[in-house]
Amino acid sequence: MRRNVIQLANSTLVVSLPAQWTRDFGINKGDQVFLELFEGNILIKISEEKKIKSIVLDIEKYGRFILKLIICLYTSGYDHVTFKYKNIGDLRLIEKILKDSIGYEIIEQGKSHCVIRIVTTELEDEFNNTLRRLFLVTKNVIDSMGKYLKKNDIKGLKSILDLEVTINRLTNFSLRMILKNKSLKDKTPFFYNLVNSIEKTADEYKFLIYYIIDSKIVISKNALSLYDEVGDYFNQIYGLFYNYELDKSAKIFCKMEDILDRIISSREKSVSDSIVLNYLRNIVMNMTNIIYESTNLNFKSN
Repeated sequence: MRRNVIQLANSTLVVSLPAQWTRDFGINKGDQVFLELFEGNILIKISEEKKIKSIVLDIEKYGRFILKLIICLYTSGYDHVTFKYKNIGDLRLIEKILKDSIGYEIIEQGKSHCVIRIVTTELEDEFNNTLRRLFLVTKNVIDSMGKYLKKNDIKGLKSILDLEVTINRLTNFSLRMILKNKSLKDKTPFFYNLVNSIEKTADEYKFLIYYIIDSKIVISKNALSLYDEVGDYFNQIYGLFYNYELDKSAKIFCKMEDILDRIISSREKSVSDSIVLNYLRNIVMNMTNIIYESTNLNFKSN
C-alpha cells in the first residue's frame, strides 16, 4: 500500500494510517505508536517489545512451599520460570498449582528441571473484564448458597465448592494484570487490596460451607435473614464500585454498622448460631474493605 508523505511546518513529515488499520488495531487519537528500523524498513508497532521477566530457582527442599511460591511468581509478573529439583514429587506439586494460574504452562520438562512460561497474550484491558467476572462469580456463590441453605440442600452446597478454582484463577490473574497494566501504576495498592478482599470474602463463604457440611447443623430463620442482608450488602457494594457516589458510600457503610450490631446481638442470644454468625461477621468486614478501596480509587481518579 502506498501513502503520500505530508509536510507540516518546516521539518516535520507525516504519513497517515489507513482507517481500516486503525480500526483493526484499536488505534485512536492521542495513542502512541512505536517506530523501529529493521533491515532497511521502517516498522510501526502499536506497543513496545515487552521485556521477559525470568528467574531460575532450585526448589529441592521447599516442599509444599512450592505451591505458594509459584503463585507469588505468577502474580509478581514473571513470564519465564525454571525450576530445578531432584524429587519427582516437586514436579507433581508444580503441576497441581498451575491450574490456578491462567496462562502458565510447562513448556519443557526434564528429569531434574522444568520450564514454565506464560503462553497467553496479556492485554491491559483484560484486567477490567477479569475483575468484573470475579465480582460476578462471588455474587453467584452468595446467591446459590442462600438458595441451598433455605432448602438444607447439602449436595447443592458441595457443588458451590467447585467454584473455588475459578475464583483462585480470576484472583491470581487480576493481581498479575494489576502489575502488568501501566495505566494502573498509581492505583496498584488500592486494586491489590480490593481484589484480595473479594477473594477473602469468597473464602469465608467456603469455610462456612465446610462448617455447615461437617457439623450437619440447620441454620435458624434469624441467621438466614441476616445471611440475606449480608448478600444484599454485597450487591450494593458491587453497584457502588461501578457507579461510585460518595453519599451512597456513606449510606452503605451505615448499613454495615447496623448489620454488625444485629449479628453481635444475635450471637449473644443463640449459641447454636454463634459460629455461623462469626463467619458472617468476617464476611461483612471483608466486604467493607471493598468500600474503602472503592473510595480510595475514586479520589485517586480525581
